[in-house]
Amino acid sequence: MSDHMTKMYQEAVALAGDGDPVQPTRDLEAAALEAARLGELASMMSRYSALCVDVIAASYLTKAAAVLTSLSAERNELKASRDRSLEKLIEVAKKLDASEAEASDLRRKLEEMRQAYEAARYVPGDHPIVPAKIVAFMKVCAAALAASPFAQTDGGGE
Repeated sequence: MSDHMTKMYQEAVALAGDGDPVQPTRDLEAAALEAARLGELASMMSRYSALCVDVIAASYLTKAAAVLTSLSAERNELKASRDRSLEKLIEVAKKLDASEAEASDLRRKLEEMRQAYEAARYVPGDHPIVPAKIVAFMKVCAAALAASPFAQTDGGGE
């Protein structure tokens, strides 16, 4: 306080009947001590608040890390499943290609057998049927049917 203000304050206190000019100084000192104590308390609260924020942030980071780890494991599992599915798909595609090739070969053999049968059935007057050709045709048919994936081995005797 300026000297003029202090003097006016002392006069006001004297007029009020207190008469102790030292009292305002004590009140000011107590107020200053209280302000300092409140400042320290505010500083401690600020540090505590920052610590709480750090703890909360660490908790959220820990939870986020756990979720990320879980998602990463799930992603890896899905990738492995996808890879297994792709491998199975490749195997199925190879089997399909082999089946298509075998079916094509079987179609060709069946067409040859049909043509051989038609040729054996049709006997022009000037070309007699040669029994060796018929036996050869029957052997081709038996071999083709035995090699076929559709060959039945049920013991039916047919």
